[in-house]
Amino acid sequence: MQYLLTSNEQIRLQVTAAIAEAEGLGEVVATDSFDRLREALSTGDVSCVLVDEALADVSAMSAVQEISQAHPLLPVVLLTRDRSAEVLTAAMDAGARTVLSLPLSLEELSNRLQPVLAWSQAARNEASSRDSLSTHRIGTVIAVVGAKGGVGTSTVALMAAAQLARHARTCLVDLDVRGGDLAAMTGLSVRRSITDLVDIAAEASAREVSEVMYPLPGGIALLPAPDHGEAGEAMTEAATRQIISMLRYQFDHVVLDCGSRLDDVLAMALDSADRVLVVTTPDTPAVRSVRRLTEALNRLDIARGRSMGLIVNRSGRQREIQPKAAARMAGVPLATSIPDITGQIEMAVNSNALLTAKVPVLAKAARSVAAAALAGGAGALGPASPEEAQPDQQRPQRRQGRRRRGRGRSEKGQVMVEFPVVFAFATAALLLCVQLLGYGVSYMYANHAAEEAAHSYGVGMSPDEVYQEVADHLPEAYSSDMTITRGAGDSVTVTLPVPSVVQLRTSAHAGIVRETRS
Repeated sequence: MQYLLTSNEQIRLQVTAAIAEAEGLGEVVATDSFDRLREALSTGDVSCVLVDEALADVSAMSAVQEISQAHPLLPVVLLTRDRSAEVLTAAMDAGARTVLSLPLSLEELSNRLQPVLAWSQAARNEASSRDSLSTHRIGTVIAVVGAKGGVGTSTVALMAAAQLARHARTCLVDLDVRGGDLAAMTGLSVRRSITDLVDIAAEASAREVSEVMYPLPGGIALLPAPDHGEAGEAMTEAATRQIISMLRYQFDHVVLDCGSRLDDVLAMALDSADRVLVVTTPDTPAVRSVRRLTEALNRLDIARGRSMGLIVNRSGRQREIQPKAAARMAGVPLATSIPDITGQIEMAVNSNALLTAKVPVLAKAARSVAAAALAGGAGALGPASPEEAQPDQQRPQRRQGRRRRGRGRSEKGQVMVEFPVVFAFATAALLLCVQLLGYGVSYMYANHAAEEAAHSYGVGMSPDEVYQEVADHLPEAYSSDMTITRGAGDSVTVTLPVPSVVQLRTSAHAGIVRETRS
């Protein structure tokens, strides 16, 4: 059954008569109410919807867009009197499968409508092969976008897909169509790419999409970017939406590597995603780029209401900007952070073993990224494999063995201390060494805390926020008795206790450098 949405009685009679005269197009039901059409689509078996451009109570393009987004496998056809390039482009962007000219000709009706109905039937048959179409669970789309180039967007996307593929059907799509390198990172030489689907995206079947994919180790299906960047110019907003919509019905998880270029393709990818992960590095230019990206998305009304998280790549305690601070500066909730494992990743990529390398630190990072993608915690992904867990379990045992052997040698040495005078002298010397060591450790912590406090004041934090920020990076034995004093000359002093039999304290100073808090 097909539905015709029109408020023009002449158009209703014309379309009904043309479809009745044509062979194999089935029955048509006409309505002039968009609300009644919505109800029919939710309860009835509809194979196609025809929308007249001249509607009385609603915009035809808005109707086309709403229907195509709510029912991705239901083709929508626009009936128009104006077949200009602008109208055709607007219809395709809204989600129309094809456009028919008014007044209708029987030849055009058969030539254009028959392929659309055939595609719809094939897609519906495939979706209902496991269960009915109404109960079929569609997959989750996760978009990974970089704050700027070089922050590790492709690596994060690949990590997420690799971990998700361990537990569910997962597709990895390289939407950085002008400079994507997922194929190169995985050692593939591609002949087919996502741009091969552009011309047939509106009518492509699951089989045609699978013919463009490449299998990767671990069960990932890769839909690569073109080998030549100029070929990416062919990718359109409408094709992006249609391809992602098709992949939802084939896979449990669809991971999109969106690159860092804000264009129509990226905008549609973010609008189609259920979860958006923004990748940055812990440096001021990258964090500011995150802020600019989110502000641009808000201005353009892109991905509004989508779940968004920040992934801080290449983090470390020695970095000036810690992950929590980066999230506050960017205005995006922190999803997870990845330690600086650039060396391990480069070695794995150079040997084409990024997906097969048994490196525990890589596996741990992949699990944290996948958990961030699902926003459900690592527990939802299942336990770590024995290969991942074994090295971490063995290392503490070896360290304990070394400590036991060292303790044995120490006990043998103590047998030589027999005379009370020698014992007293050795004890005094040991206490002095411990005291000096404790003072040195306290002074080191104080210097670090002073730098942290100066930086926090520099970005405009309040005294309470500064105190909490510094305390979070100190052991509890020091943070519980810490004082922070801000001087009049843009300096800050941090005073910490010194572990000692007598009450000792040490202080360190740092100058405040004003920074603009993003």
